[in-house]
Amino acid sequence: MSADMDHKKIPRLEFGDGKHLSHAEASQSARQIRFSLDMVEAALAHIEFLTDVDKHPCLYHGQYVQNAISRYENLWLPLAAKHLDERLTAPLDIEWIWHCHLLAPVLYEKDCIKFFQNTVNHKLYRRFDRAQALKRSKSLWEEAYPNEPFEIDLPVGPIKSENVENYDSKIAYDLTAATSRQCAFFYNVSLPHYLDRKFLSLSELRYKMFLFLRKYARDAYLVPCFDNDLMWHTHQLHPLIYKVDSLKILGRFFNHDDTTNDRSEGTILSNGTNDTIKLWRQMFGCEYSMAGAMFRGKVSRGLYHNLQNCDFGITNNNSEKSQVILSLENVALEWPPDGEYGFDFIIEMKYLDNSGSERQFRLEGPNLVWTRGELSDFVLKSTNEMIKIQLLVKNGKIFHKYDNCEKFLDVSGFVSAKSTIHPFYSCLSLKGKSADNNLHISGIVREIYPETTVKLTVGDYKVCVQPGDLDTSFPVEPLDGDPCTQCGACYLAQHRLLSATEQTVLNCKVFHNPHRIMSGFHIYQGMDPGNLVCCGHLIDSSHLPLPSLVMDPDRNVTLDPGLSERAVLIKDNDGDWAILTAHWSINPETNKGALCLKFFHCVSGLMSWHWLTGSEGAQPVILYIGNCLINISDASLQYTCNTSEVPQYTALSLAVGLLLVLCLPRPRDWIPGNSAMTNESLALSPDSLRLAVACGLTVHTPSNHYRSEQKRLRNQRTEK
Repeated sequence: MSADMDHKKIPRLEFGDGKHLSHAEASQSARQIRFSLDMVEAALAHIEFLTDVDKHPCLYHGQYVQNAISRYENLWLPLAAKHLDERLTAPLDIEWIWHCHLLAPVLYEKDCIKFFQNTVNHKLYRRFDRAQALKRSKSLWEEAYPNEPFEIDLPVGPIKSENVENYDSKIAYDLTAATSRQCAFFYNVSLPHYLDRKFLSLSELRYKMFLFLRKYARDAYLVPCFDNDLMWHTHQLHPLIYKVDSLKILGRFFNHDDTTNDRSEGTILSNGTNDTIKLWRQMFGCEYSMAGAMFRGKVSRGLYHNLQNCDFGITNNNSEKSQVILSLENVALEWPPDGEYGFDFIIEMKYLDNSGSERQFRLEGPNLVWTRGELSDFVLKSTNEMIKIQLLVKNGKIFHKYDNCEKFLDVSGFVSAKSTIHPFYSCLSLKGKSADNNLHISGIVREIYPETTVKLTVGDYKVCVQPGDLDTSFPVEPLDGDPCTQCGACYLAQHRLLSATEQTVLNCKVFHNPHRIMSGFHIYQGMDPGNLVCCGHLIDSSHLPLPSLVMDPDRNVTLDPGLSERAVLIKDNDGDWAILTAHWSINPETNKGALCLKFFHCVSGLMSWHWLTGSEGAQPVILYIGNCLINISDASLQYTCNTSEVPQYTALSLAVGLLLVLCLPRPRDWIPGNSAMTNESLALSPDSLRLAVACGLTVHTPSNHYRSEQKRLRNQRTEK
């Protein structure tokens, strides 16, 4: 966690000359701070870069890090120092080490002066501009180091532990330790709102306020929230600009310390956070925290287990996909192709399989951009096949092939083992007679697998010891207590997931503590609770922003307290898997309600909306979401995903049940054992929904009803 270095004396505000600023004057003065770069655009580039790095966990620890440090120190920095005026950027492994070095600005400058007598500058680039800058960097590299590869192959996803040969670096800063710390930083800024320009503009303003507070908060160890911390990091990644700006704003070179991550009570970081909250309120008259900008916890990558050799009792091979659907979302040509008629051209797309080619569709000029409604889906038998793309330009009365215009879209490159839904993007270079052109293609690949059916057998709720850490497994320990009044007690039920052959394939724990507003579930394989494969738990506005804080709420995961919205985060051994938000919505004409759900698939970045309504007659209440059909009535589940993802989709099903329990309106005098039915929920018949019972319908939970009743009782006590 970032913090500055002044933490020796009692923190206080000190304006000098007996001057005192009102809250309004302090806020206005902070707003007037100006930076020497476009902070929002640079922050977008920063998040894009961190996202690319996070695809390669080998860059956080191990031999790849040591090799990258060696390449950075011995090859890249000397090369960049010789070309200070060039527009350069480094290959991903080196750029990552450079990034970590720059976040120690004072030491970075000292190292550069020591080795090169100059500070080697750096600039963040958006993805397209970075690709262009890499071309020039590669040219200079190959000229200087003909026997050294410019870019190296980096494995995607986790790698096995290995014996590491540490590189003995002459750089003063501990780059090895810095790489692992920055992994934790990215997790806290990895949700979609950190790519929202409105949220980033607010982050820039709060960074200005942070700097203004730093100027007048003497002897304070200030700890930023993650929104202004992102801006602080982004600023430092432009070292010459950062030094000039910090001297102008603060009168000194503002150092940065990210070596402290211990947030336990009484630590420097914990005490510094408390001091920052007090000083911020004293300076600006407002709260320091902001929704969506607070500490999210630790990343779950490597904490859990992957599903191993699980028999779901199916006759067909569920590890082999039956169909692959490629849905094109956007196709764009950068500029009109050269030819006598300019905009008179055709783009043909053909699906190639082992039996030959089949024409799918054509795109015609003068348009240069085509979107979902104008495009088509490709149904593929596997990901081994390709899409042939051909550009034809009209010269005279006929269409001729664009020079070197035949390109192939290799679908296999878009598919990973992590998910059955994958976004993809490809840029195909088309070379013409007078100028090159680029065709940009983006879309979604969906893998469809044979159906797997499982059923949840529901256990009873008991009072047990509450888990201390929601991210780790825990034993079931019965307790004589009341979870509504005790922090250490919870209601807990154990359920089993049965295959088609009635074999237990997964075990589930669902737990609630109304007093601490805590709900969650663990899913583990077999009878060993230590074999945890994924978990889910409630999250609040420390994770998610308000809709008003982002430019487009539909493209972000937000939490609206005005709707009493609730959210569940699902995590597996690779990190965040999904976020599900929900609120209860009432049709004013019929006075009937429905559960409105928003599903964000963290792995693919895809978002979808769903409504859980009642059924007619004796029909079961069902919900289709992602690759899962959930029967809410009898707690049976049907999957069309790879069996390796069954725990995650089981978690999604439990999250749906959990959010239904928390958001469902109940009679005002409801207590456990009574019916939860109201006129608004009549169509759902909640008392008969087995999945809702499994997720805590019949016990006290931190539901909206419970919280509302507790607030009413507190108000009554206050009035007395």
